[in-house]
Amino acid sequence: MNFQAKDLMELVGEKKPTNPRKKFVIRLLNCIRDLRSNESLNRKQIDYLLYQIEQRDKMIDELREKNIALLSQRLSEHKPFQRLNIVA
Repeated sequence: MNFQAKDLMELVGEKKPTNPRKKFVIRLLNCIRDLRSNESLNRKQIDYLLYQIEQRDKMIDELREKNIALLSQRLSEHKPFQRLNIVA
């Protein structure tokens, strides 16, 4: 998307924009400018967040495997038909 200020002003309307409309257009223009200037920074942040999500998922999988192993170990230690309270 390649918006120009006049394009945004056309979206607002032909009549003179009211203060809230003008503020909205100015905020929108500032956001677009910031996104363009910080594009590489934003990409780095997104990559870092994706990496953090992957690490969290790996940790959750490892903990799940450890919990399953521990649960099966505890189950094998108890006598058959003994009542066991398991909270999942």
